[in-house]
Amino acid sequence: MKPELKAVYSFIIPMVLFLATESAVVAALIPQFYWYIFPLILLTAVPFLYGAAVVVWKSFTEEYEIGDSVVIRRGLVNRTETSIEYQNIASVSVVSPFWLRAFGFGNVSIRTNDGGTSTMFFLSQPWSVPGEIEKKKSGLLRSSTQ
Repeated sequence: MKPELKAVYSFIIPMVLFLATESAVVAALIPQFYWYIFPLILLTAVPFLYGAAVVVWKSFTEEYEIGDSVVIRRGLVNRTETSIEYQNIASVSVVSPFWLRAFGFGNVSIRTNDGGTSTMFFLSQPWSVPGEIEKKKSGLLRSSTQ
């Protein structure tokens, strides 16, 4: 199982259990206010469940590979593949907003020498990617000078 899915499932199951428990407690303690509070419970759950759904969708429709080159594959029906050679990589940056960082996710942007940018979204442990790319890039440079 992909690490992204493990993180999402480890988040969804406790969230659903929390919402079910919260609804049951509210219904038991304050039955006359249950129908007033229930929409508020749903409103708090929707952003979390939406975020989890986006991560699950991205994990099925996007693949990233760091091998002989950086390969980014996107799409479910209409597949596109972008391959970036290491000698064409100018910089690698990690962007991890709070709502992604809280769950160990982030986005990695790769800027190429010709000014193009490719972004890998919702990576688990994104901080290791620049190091991996730099190791491969420096190994490639060493082997080409020998």
